[in-house]
Amino acid sequence: MIILKKVCIYLRKSRGDENLEQDLSTEALRKHEDTLLDLADKRNYIVTSIKREIVSGDSLISRPEMLSLLKEVDNKNYYGVLCMDIDRLGRGNMREQGLILDTFKKSHTKIITPRKIYDLNNEFDEEYSEFEAFMARKELKIITRRLQRGRIRSIEEGNYISPNPPFGYLIKEEHNERFLIPKDSESLIVKKIFHWYTTESIGSSKIAHRLNDSGYTTHTNKPWNNYSILNILKNPIYTGKITWKKTRTYKDSLGNKHIVSQNKSNWMVVDGKHEALITKETYEKAQSILSSRRNSPVPGKRQLKNPLAGVIFCEICNKKMILRPYKNREPQLICTSKCGNKSSKFSLIETSLICNLRKYFSNYPITIHMEKDLLDDLNSSISFYNNSINYNERQLRELYLQKTQVYNYFERKIYDKQLYEERVSFLKNKELHINNLIYKNKIHLQESLGLKEDLKRNLSINRDLMDHYFLSNNIEEQNRFIKSLLYKVTYYKPSKKNLTLKIYPKLRC
Repeated sequence: MIILKKVCIYLRKSRGDENLEQDLSTEALRKHEDTLLDLADKRNYIVTSIKREIVSGDSLISRPEMLSLLKEVDNKNYYGVLCMDIDRLGRGNMREQGLILDTFKKSHTKIITPRKIYDLNNEFDEEYSEFEAFMARKELKIITRRLQRGRIRSIEEGNYISPNPPFGYLIKEEHNERFLIPKDSESLIVKKIFHWYTTESIGSSKIAHRLNDSGYTTHTNKPWNNYSILNILKNPIYTGKITWKKTRTYKDSLGNKHIVSQNKSNWMVVDGKHEALITKETYEKAQSILSSRRNSPVPGKRQLKNPLAGVIFCEICNKKMILRPYKNREPQLICTSKCGNKSSKFSLIETSLICNLRKYFSNYPITIHMEKDLLDDLNSSISFYNNSINYNERQLRELYLQKTQVYNYFERKIYDKQLYEERVSFLKNKELHINNLIYKNKIHLQESLGLKEDLKRNLSINRDLMDHYFLSNNIEEQNRFIKSLLYKVTYYKPSKKNLTLKIYPKLRC
């Protein structure tokens, strides 16, 4: 008499394999299933369940089919479980592998593969299965190490191995190389972001508003915000570098993945094969500005009252000096930490600083080189607004084609009247929005063209730049002006009659 034995087929293909052979993963599972069904047929097993999953074998918590199988095995539902190899059941840590093998042993459930049947209540089979589990873990570590070495070697050669390109670039693959090439429509925006931030002292939020007002979106077609701008400003890839190990991934005891940022000292930074969009000097200047703006001199929307805010630093503790107002006496410039630096009258510091700057810049001419830089900046703005207008006009042409298609669908009765009216209304609103953007960009373009003509007419600029400070009644404008001339000023006053200001100018005479 033939005894029919109930079995379950378990099929697993690792997610790593899926990434490498995405189109073949389902086909591989199908072939494995056919092999195990043939095996069950030859041995007169009754297959009552087939469980399939495409997932890594190193964590039980992320394998719902395996958890379900272990519960059924614990309930003694099967004579055995068919799989292609014992490591298909799992090759994670020792605790999880021990749990799997212990469940099969206690329930007297066999592990059946095409080349061997494992009875874990047999001492030899138990030792052999433990040895194979150990080798499976070892193999996983070796494969992981090889993959990591391959990635690092590819990065060291300047290849870009991340799946998605950063904003401003496209991925190009040729001759076993994978590198970035500039995307014209986006690379110009990257250059403008750095220019606005480092040259015009425009903050990340205002840059985001400016791009949104011009109709530009991120490469995921979302509006810009200060975080997306800051991500670009902080990314060294725009200087021609490739970075790796910026983050580290680990799993907790439940198998959940966590991503944490690594210290910059642990980053891997190498020269890439791609073209840089900005210079190293521009990038470093942006990082310096970012560092100085981490603690805003004026939190929230409070009005600026100190024209030297964020400029003067304590020589002893390197903290920013602040303006302390008083009711019955002059405002003082003070250091809030108890480092021993004495305070001074603000008017004394302001006058001293401006006089020293006046002296420093007294013989500083506006050179032909500076004229060229100003013209280059204006030409860059003109190019930006021209490109914006061209981009918006392309959007209008695409809208026209979409409207034509909507009319066509309505005539062919693919769209009913309600859907037709909704689509037409949506496209008309979008058209109105784009026309408004074109109008704004044309205004900005005319302003830039006018400034360019004014610059050409004025071949010289007043040499006494300091007049700009005193002629302005706007404290924010005074603050921007001082910051455009100086990196910082350090303040040292160990006693009442001993004051030293060290000036760090951006322009060198």
